[in-house]
Order: sequence, then structure tokens, then C-alpha cells
Amino acid sequence: MCLVVGGGDTAVDTALDLLDLAEEITIIHKRDRQS
Repeated sequence: MCLVVGGGDTAVDTALDLLDLAEEITIIHKRDRQS
């Protein structure tokens, strides 16, 4: 399992780069404000 903390294009690009290394990838996106 791999955990990517962040958001936007960078988090998705990083997750895609890790596809060959991890069986499962989770992205956690924290926002400072509510939408």
C-alpha cells in the first residue's frame, strides 16, 4: 500500500508514477477551508 498526501495534479502524477511499485494507492487531500 502507498499513501500520497497532497492534492491537485502533483498528487495524481505521483500516484501514477507509483503504480508499478504498489498494489494499492490512496490519495489524501486536505483542504484548509470547506467548500
